[in-house]
Amino acid sequence: MEPGTEGAPTAGEAAPKRLRPMPFIVVAMVGCVAGFVIWKKSALAQEEWEADLKGISKDLHGLLLEFHEEYGRFPTDVIPESEIKTPVGFIQDGTSNSLLGQLSFRFGDDGLFEACFRHLGIDGKYHLPDYIIQPAHRTLETGECGYSYVSGLSLNSPPKTPILLFPMIPGTQRFHPGPLDGKALIITVDGTEQYLDIGKDGKVAELDAKLNDAIKAGTPLDIRHPRR
Repeated sequence: MEPGTEGAPTAGEAAPKRLRPMPFIVVAMVGCVAGFVIWKKSALAQEEWEADLKGISKDLHGLLLEFHEEYGRFPTDVIPESEIKTPVGFIQDGTSNSLLGQLSFRFGDDGLFEACFRHLGIDGKYHLPDYIIQPAHRTLETGECGYSYVSGLSLNSPPKTPILLFPMIPGTQRFHPGPLDGKALIITVDGTEQYLDIGKDGKVAELDAKLNDAIKAGTPLDIRHPRR
């Protein structure tokens, strides 16, 4: 088999739809990779890590917008099969790894998008994704995604609704104070980034208020956590 032909359709097999490249994707990937090179050279000091996070968070939100442009919503448990063929073996387990992993579908076999998920974990270690998304079960593997993600949103949702949250403790509505020196990062539907104080109980008062408001409105936020 020639290099680069792995996973290619055989004779008589329809090729999966490849989405047209978007200008933003190129810019985002360049920014993600530039930061990744820095990570590979040395361990980041806290201020360097936080500065890097601001850049990759914007890039990740941009990739969500590109997905929305194609499908009219952000990733959910229901993959738009009519538009794109789900890679064989892709893990659909309802975690943020799985939902955000759908962003990989537009890149074919190129795992470059994973650069946007490098992060300082709640375990105190820097997590560097390996860029490998083939076979498909390798996409955003355990430990490669640090973001919690709110499923079921679109650009029609209230613009200040949280969509990406970091660093939440999986299975809870609490945050770990370590990675961001006592702060929580909340990115909203419109791309606004908020760095909010984490209370002694691990909760963020502003987020709790939004969660309660959503429950009262009958539209509770469906928060998905990273795979453990």
